[in-house]
Amino acid sequence: QMIRMMITVVVSYALCWFPIHTVTIAGDHDQSIYNYPHMPVLWMLFQWLAMSNSCYNPIIYIWMSPKFR
Repeated sequence: QMIRMMITVVVSYALCWFPIHTVTIAGDHDQSIYNYPHMPVLWMLFQWLAMSNSCYNPIIYIWMSPKFR
């Protein structure tokens, strides 16, 4: 049960942070992607998604912990 919860936390972390890391790595290789007109909106969306990961951890813990049920 605990291993399943930890795997869920790690997968949610990876899914939340993957988009912003992808844009950052792509920007390291080609700086011109930051000049696209839609990039500020995407950057804000990906930043929001990455930072929202911290609110998913308690939800996952409460959902998967038998002590909270």
